[in-house]
Amino acid sequence: MELTFEVEAPAAFRTPQLAHALAVATPNEADRGKVAVFGDRVEMYVRGLRTRDAGKVLGHVLAHEIGHVLEGIARHSESGLMKAHWTPNDYSEMLRSGLGFAEEDRELLRIRLRVLFRTPTAN
Repeated sequence: MELTFEVEAPAAFRTPQLAHALAVATPNEADRGKVAVFGDRVEMYVRGLRTRDAGKVLGHVLAHEIGHVLEGIARHSESGLMKAHWTPNDYSEMLRSGLGFAEEDRELLRIRLRVLFRTPTAN
């Protein structure tokens, strides 16, 4: 997997629909996927936070995008870490105890990790 940190979001992400995108993942079997984090966007969300809390937000951003790569598809859940748009309540939960994967994401991850690492299923 390739991980990059862009100073600012590319022009394609400066639209009303993508104005809150903090990063992007491109799941791809050929190269194991790519993740780009947009520094200007993340900085907007962490401005004023303590360093430790800013790190928690960045960690969630990375985990979310790596989740896309590991799931192998660009999809979002209704709740949890893989939610398309985090609310102020989600950010509070991040700082308090962290966001987890929704059950459907855990199942997708189990399936994909078995395939990626050729782990046989238990009977």
